[in-house]
Amino acid sequence: MGWSTGAFLLLIVLLPQVLQAAAVPEFSTAYGLEHPLVGTIIKLGDATRLSPRQLIQALLYADVILLGEKHDNPDHHALQTWVLRHVIQAGRRPGVVFEMMTEDQQSVVERHEQQQPRDATLLGKALAWEASGW
Repeated sequence: MGWSTGAFLLLIVLLPQVLQAAAVPEFSTAYGLEHPLVGTIIKLGDATRLSPRQLIQALLYADVILLGEKHDNPDHHALQTWVLRHVIQAGRRPGVVFEMMTEDQQSVVERHEQQQPRDATLLGKALAWEASGW
Protein backbone atom coordinates (compact mmCIF):
# COMPACT_ATOMS: atom_id res chain seq x y z
CA MET A 1 0.00 0.00 0.00
CA GLY A 2 1.53 3.32 -1.07
CA TRP A 3 1.07 6.74 0.46
CA SER A 4 -1.34 7.89 -2.24
CA THR A 5 -3.69 4.91 -2.29
CA GLY A 6 -7.36 5.22 -1.42
CA ALA A 7 -7.14 4.26 2.23
CA PHE A 8 -4.32 4.66 4.68
CA LEU A 9 -4.50 2.78 7.93
CA LEU A 10 -1.99 2.96 10.72
CA LEU A 11 -1.54 1.14 13.95
CA ILE A 12 -0.64 3.77 16.50
CA VAL A 13 0.54 2.56 19.88
CA LEU A 14 0.93 5.51 22.16
CA LEU A 15 3.58 6.74 24.62
CA PRO A 16 4.58 10.30 25.49
CA GLN A 17 8.35 9.87 25.07
CA VAL A 18 8.07 8.88 21.40
CA LEU A 19 5.52 11.46 20.28
CA GLN A 20 7.40 14.57 21.32
CA ALA A 21 6.84 16.76 18.29
CA ALA A 22 6.13 20.35 19.31
CA ALA A 23 2.33 20.15 19.20
CA VAL A 24 1.81 16.59 20.48
CA PRO A 25 -0.40 16.71 23.56
CA GLU A 26 0.90 15.54 26.93
CA PHE A 27 -0.64 12.27 28.04
CA SER A 28 -2.61 11.89 31.23
CA THR A 29 -2.95 8.09 31.50
CA ALA A 30 -0.44 5.31 32.10
CA TYR A 31 -2.50 2.31 30.99
CA GLY A 32 -0.56 -0.32 29.05
CA LEU A 33 2.86 1.32 29.26
CA GLU A 34 4.51 -2.05 29.81
CA HIS A 35 3.72 -3.26 26.28
CA PRO A 36 6.86 -3.44 24.07
CA LEU A 37 5.21 -1.57 21.17
CA VAL A 38 3.90 1.30 23.24
CA GLY A 39 5.28 4.51 21.85
CA THR A 40 5.61 3.29 18.29
CA ILE A 41 3.85 4.50 15.16
CA ILE A 42 3.77 1.67 12.64
CA LYS A 43 2.68 1.85 8.99
CA LEU A 44 0.72 -1.30 8.36
CA GLY A 45 1.72 -3.33 5.33
CA ASP A 46 5.47 -2.97 5.61
CA ALA A 47 5.88 -2.35 9.37
CA THR A 48 7.78 0.88 8.76
CA ARG A 49 8.19 2.92 11.94
CA LEU A 50 7.28 6.58 11.58
CA SER A 51 7.99 9.74 13.55
CA PRO A 52 5.03 12.00 14.36
CA ARG A 53 6.18 14.36 11.59
CA GLN A 54 6.36 11.48 9.08
CA LEU A 55 2.88 10.39 10.14
CA ILE A 56 1.37 13.79 9.43
CA GLN A 57 3.24 14.08 6.12
CA ALA A 58 1.92 10.67 5.07
CA LEU A 59 -1.64 11.49 6.10
CA LEU A 60 -1.64 14.58 3.90
CA TYR A 61 -1.68 12.29 0.86
CA ALA A 62 -4.34 9.90 2.14
CA ASP A 63 -7.88 9.91 0.77
CA VAL A 64 -9.18 8.21 3.92
CA ILE A 65 -7.80 8.33 7.45
CA LEU A 66 -9.21 5.95 10.04
CA LEU A 67 -8.57 6.98 13.64
CA GLY A 68 -9.65 4.60 16.35
CA GLU A 69 -9.56 4.86 20.09
CA LYS A 70 -10.57 3.28 23.33
CA HIS A 71 -13.63 5.40 24.10
CA ASP A 72 -12.71 6.16 27.69
CA ASN A 73 -9.04 7.01 27.06
CA PRO A 74 -8.59 10.80 26.96
CA ASP A 75 -5.11 10.44 25.44
CA HIS A 76 -6.55 8.71 22.39
CA HIS A 77 -9.00 11.56 21.90
CA ALA A 78 -6.23 14.15 22.35
CA LEU A 79 -4.14 12.42 19.68
CA GLN A 80 -7.08 12.24 17.29
CA THR A 81 -7.47 15.98 17.75
CA TRP A 82 -3.73 16.45 17.21
CA VAL A 83 -3.85 14.54 13.89
CA LEU A 84 -6.95 16.38 12.72
CA ARG A 85 -5.50 19.78 13.68
CA HIS A 86 -2.27 19.13 11.76
CA VAL A 87 -4.08 17.89 8.67
CA ILE A 88 -6.30 20.99 8.70
CA GLN A 89 -3.34 23.33 9.29
CA ALA A 90 -1.70 21.82 6.21
CA GLY A 91 -4.67 22.93 4.11
CA ARG A 92 -6.81 19.79 4.00
CA ARG A 93 -10.52 20.08 4.75
CA PRO A 94 -11.53 16.60 5.90
CA GLY A 95 -15.02 15.36 6.52
CA VAL A 96 -15.30 13.81 9.97
CA VAL A 97 -17.57 10.90 10.82
CA PHE A 98 -18.54 10.07 14.40
CA GLU A 99 -19.77 6.55 14.99
CA MET A 100 -21.78 7.55 18.03
CA MET A 101 -24.03 10.01 16.22
CA THR A 102 -27.17 9.07 14.41
CA GLU A 103 -28.34 10.70 11.22
CA ASP A 104 -31.27 12.33 13.00
CA GLN A 105 -28.83 14.19 15.30
CA GLN A 106 -27.36 16.15 12.38
CA SER A 107 -29.61 19.14 13.08
CA VAL A 108 -28.30 19.29 16.67
CA VAL A 109 -24.71 19.26 15.39
CA GLU A 110 -25.47 21.99 12.83
CA ARG A 111 -27.22 24.16 15.43
CA HIS A 112 -24.27 23.72 17.80
CA GLU A 113 -21.82 24.66 15.01
CA GLN A 114 -23.78 27.84 14.30
CA GLN A 115 -24.10 28.87 17.95
CA GLN A 116 -20.63 27.82 19.15
CA PRO A 117 -18.43 27.07 16.12
CA ARG A 118 -15.19 26.99 18.11
CA ASP A 119 -16.39 25.07 21.18
CA ALA A 120 -16.62 21.32 20.73
CA THR A 121 -16.60 20.73 24.50
CA LEU A 122 -20.35 21.28 24.76
CA LEU A 123 -21.27 19.09 21.80
CA GLY A 124 -21.67 15.99 23.98
CA LYS A 125 -24.10 17.87 26.20
CA ALA A 126 -26.04 19.13 23.19
CA LEU A 127 -26.36 15.54 21.95
CA ALA A 128 -27.18 14.20 25.44
CA TRP A 129 -24.42 11.59 25.16
CA GLU A 130 -24.45 10.81 28.89
CA ALA A 131 -28.05 9.68 28.64
CA SER A 132 -27.30 7.62 25.51
CA GLY A 133 -24.52 5.52 27.00
CA TRP A 134 -21.70 7.25 25.10
